[in-house]
Amino acid sequence: MANQQEVRRADDWELRCRFNRGSYAEKLQAGALIEKRKRIGTPDPSVGLPEGSISEDIYYLDSKTKEELVRFHQYTLPDGSIGASGRRDPKRIKIGSVWYRRKQGEDESLRDPCLLFSKLGCHRLHYANFRRFCCRIGPEFDRMVAKITTPVLRFLFRVRIVGRT
Repeated sequence: MANQQEVRRADDWELRCRFNRGSYAEKLQAGALIEKRKRIGTPDPSVGLPEGSISEDIYYLDSKTKEELVRFHQYTLPDGSIGASGRRDPKRIKIGSVWYRRKQGEDESLRDPCLLFSKLGCHRLHYANFRRFCCRIGPEFDRMVAKITTPVLRFLFRVRIVGRT
């Protein structure tokens, strides 16, 4: 019988939290992980990166089993540094037998609840700082908070839109 792996959908904040707390750079340097790069192409000019920058997916594999543990996206500048935000954008992470994957759907706010704040006329920074704080407590706490706050934000957005004339 095949080993069943659980898949949990997560928003961008939870993925970032799990990625940042995973000590992947240290594991890579210690030789526990192998890095594989896949060039996607050149970034869209609207991103505003210098000529010669590339868009790429990076995979971290377990050095013993060669099993993929993390996939993230980044823009790499001609000098080798990370472009755009300067941070890696995780897309999926395996922890134990659980895959955490980016939420799917046409509604971008499912992936990044911060987008609802600008629609509500609030400042996104407050929510971002709140989620960073939750991540410091722990990824499971952050996941619980996201399950509560995202539906509330979505409800507030609907109420505000419906209440307008």
